Amino acid sequence: KTRKNTISVSCRTLDSWVSSLGIDPQLIGFVKCDVQGWESNVLEGAQHVLGQHRHIVWQFEVSPKHLEAAGSSLQAFSARVGRHFERFIDVDGDDIADRSTASLEDSLQYLQADPDHYKFTDILAYNTH
Repeated sequence: KTRKNTISVSCRTLDSWVSSLGIDPQLIGFVKCDVQGWESNVLEGAQHVLGQHRHIVWQFEVSPKHLEAAGSSLQAFSARVGRHFERFIDVDGDDIADRSTASLEDSLQYLQADPDHYKFTDILAYNTH
């Protein structure tokens, strides 16, 4: 059943998309992920790319409100990023510094300071080895 004013969109994982197009992940250097709160799902669907190709730098737009609307949370997103990346930079934050992903959730708490105000930032996540 299709609801009024909706559009059906087919979805697939990043791993299956890369595979179906025959893209060599060794040639990928950067992935930008701005999916309105579905970032945790993108990471879940990129296990091969993330596990075998640690040289890729990822940019994520992070919004706690969007994460929650998509069924995730800042805590869950931060944990998932921490499983795949060693370091991050909060590009839009007051203190642009290289940090361990172990501090990601705490570092982004300022985004939740005013629950009635939509706040977001962009982070770069990467590995050093």
